Amino acid sequence: MKKIYILLLIIVILTSLLYNSCKKDNTTFTILRTVYEGTYITRLGGSTYTSGKKDSIIKKAAYYARVEGYFTHTTTDTILNYGHCWSLKNPPLITHDTLRSSNGQFNDDDSQIFNSRISNLEPETDYYFRSYIITTKDTAYNPIIKSFKTLPPVNEWFDISINGEKPQPMADAVLFKVGDKFYYGTGTYGIEAYSRSIWEYNPTTDVWKQAASIYGAGCTGAAGFGLEYFDKKNNITLKRGYILKGFTNGSSLENEFIEYNPDYNSWKKKDNAPFPGLTRYNAVSFSINDIGYIGAGESLQSNEFNSFWSYSPAIESDPNSLKTPWKQISRPTEQSRTRAVAFTIGSKAYYGLGRNGSDFYKDFYQYNSEFDSWTKLKDFPGDARANAVGFSIDDQGFVGLGDNIDGANGKRYSDFWKYDPFNGTWTERKELGLNKTSSYAVALTRAVGYGYNSKGYVLGGQYTDDNETVGWNWNQTIRIFWPFREESESTNKK
Repeated sequence: MKKIYILLLIIVILTSLLYNSCKKDNTTFTILRTVYEGTYITRLGGSTYTSGKKDSIIKKAAYYARVEGYFTHTTTDTILNYGHCWSLKNPPLITHDTLRSSNGQFNDDDSQIFNSRISNLEPETDYYFRSYIITTKDTAYNPIIKSFKTLPPVNEWFDISINGEKPQPMADAVLFKVGDKFYYGTGTYGIEAYSRSIWEYNPTTDVWKQAASIYGAGCTGAAGFGLEYFDKKNNITLKRGYILKGFTNGSSLENEFIEYNPDYNSWKKKDNAPFPGLTRYNAVSFSINDIGYIGAGESLQSNEFNSFWSYSPAIESDPNSLKTPWKQISRPTEQSRTRAVAFTIGSKAYYGLGRNGSDFYKDFYQYNSEFDSWTKLKDFPGDARANAVGFSIDDQGFVGLGDNIDGANGKRYSDFWKYDPFNGTWTERKELGLNKTSSYAVALTRAVGYGYNSKGYVLGGQYTDDNETVGWNWNQTIRIFWPFREESESTNKK
C-alpha cells in the first residue's frame, strides 16, 4: 500500500512539473478549449478566459492575403499583443511567421475585431493561419485553423479564346464602350481595304457578335467614344456610341460624325451636329462624364493638328439651350501631332506621344475638364513613338506598344508602362505576350486598347516576328492584361 502512495506521489509531482514547464512555453496549448459551431471558448482554472469566432479570409493575392480575427477578453489580465500567425505547416504557431496587431481599441465589452495583412508569400501556395492572443498569463490560439491558397502571379498577358463570331483583324480601328459592352471595328485589313464592320463584345458572357455596319463608306483612322447622357427633350437617359469617320476609300476624308443606337443596333449620320473642326484622321478621342472629346490627327496633306473639340449630346438634346453641342477647348501643347494616345482616369484625361513628320514624341499631359486646362506631366519613359496603345485600369494608366518607323528606319515595340497619377511615376510592366507559360514578346503597332473591370484589352494592329521594320502580320489575337488581379480578386468571408 505504501508503494502505491509513493507511486501516486511521483505521478503528481511529474504532472506538476510538466504543467509548469508548458506554461513557460508559448508554443504549447495550456488552456482548455471548447469548440462548437465556429465559435471557441478558452478556459483557465474553470473560468472563461477568451472567446471568439473562426477567422475569415477577406482578400487573397499572389503575394499577400488579408485576414480578420475576433475575440472577447473576459479576464483582468493585461493583453500584451494579439494578431495572426501563419505557416506552411499545420498547426501554425507564433514561433512561425507572425503578424502582431494593435489596430483599434477594445469596445466596452472588451471585444475586438482586427485585420492582418500577411505578406511575402509565394504564389499558388497553400498556407495555414489562425489568430492568437498573448496576456501576462498565457498564450491562447484560435483552435479553428483556416487555410488559403495564394493566386497565380500578376502583371501578365493572357490570350483569350473567341466565343461567338470572330472579329476581323484590323489596324487603325476604333474601340469604345457603350453601357457594359465594347464596340470594335472600322480600320484597314489590307492595301486600300477599309472596313465598315463593327463587332460587339459582352465581357460578362465573353461572347462576340457582329453588330450593324457603320453608316456610309468604310474608313480607317477613325475616332470613337461612348456616352451616357440625359436627353432633356425626351426626359430619358440614353446610351450611345459615336464615331468621327476618318480616311475613306483610299482617297478622301469625309469626317462624317455618326451615332450608334445599341437599342436598335443602328447607325445614323449626325447632320444636326457635324464635326466643326478641320477634316482629319488618326485623331485621339476620349470621354469624361457625358462629354466626348476629339483632338490632334492629320489631314490628307499630312498636316498635323493640335486642336481639340468637345461634344455634348445633352446640350444638343436640350430644346432650350442656346449653346452648340460642339466646342473648341484649350490645346495641350503648341506641337501638332498625329497617331498619339489618350485615355481617362476618373474625371481627368491623359494625352501624349505621337509624331509630326519624322519627329516622334514622348511628352505627356493631363486635362482638367472643370477648368479647361492642360498640365504637362513627367515624360513617357520609353522611346518616343507613335501608334501606341493607351488605356486605364481602375485608377492607373497604361501605355505601350507602337513604333517609331520612318521609312526604312525604326522599330516596333512590345513594352508596356504603368502611370500612377497619384505620385506621377511610371513603372515598366511585362511586355505584350509575356506570362508564366510564354517567354515570347509581341511587337505590335496600330492596335487599340481599353480597360474595363480591372482588366486591359488589346485588339487588332500589326506585328512582326521581331521588332524590326520588315514584314507585316495582321494580329488576330485578343489579349487581356491583368495587372491588378491581386487587388481586385477576393474571397467572400466564411
